[in-house]
Amino acid sequence: IDTIIVEIENRPLNLILKENKIKKIWIRNSQIEYLNLDFNDLEELNNDSFSNISADSINFYGNRIIKMDSNIFSGQIDIKSIQFDANEIEQHSFRLDLNLRPVIYSITFSSSNLAEFNSFRNNDAVEIIYLSFNQIQRLKENSFFNLSRIEMILLNTNRIVLLESFAFANLPQLKSIHL
Repeated sequence: IDTIIVEIENRPLNLILKENKIKKIWIRNSQIEYLNLDFNDLEELNNDSFSNISADSINFYGNRIIKMDSNIFSGQIDIKSIQFDANEIEQHSFRLDLNLRPVIYSITFSSSNLAEFNSFRNNDAVEIIYLSFNQIQRLKENSFFNLSRIEMILLNTNRIVLLESFAFANLPQLKSIHL
């Protein structure tokens, strides 16, 4: 399967699409309880790949994702957990400081070769961010900014050599940072 386009309204479903060699995906106007896209051939996620969706969990484990556009999420977004583990994302540029007010509680980029990211900011839903086992060397000013519900940030097993002032700013619920 080269390309998948999903648009299913008013009917929550589990969508198991793992190990299908999918290269591109667009999901619009859908309620999904669980979306499993593990071990496909996804190399990039384009702007508006996910529009007006609700999902408990979306998994991209073990794809070949190297590029993520800045607005892969558009419209009304409500996702409890999203996992990008074990990909080849060197730099993520998608934004979580969207004016669209996405609701994402848990984000995982572990073991994804991530060396750099723009920032995680201005989101009042994210509680946990997993960035373990990557290649991150530097945390810039405001890397984690104004995340009102963030409780834990996992950055262990990276190559962090520079932690700029205010890399972690305005995080009132933060309880734990794992370096």
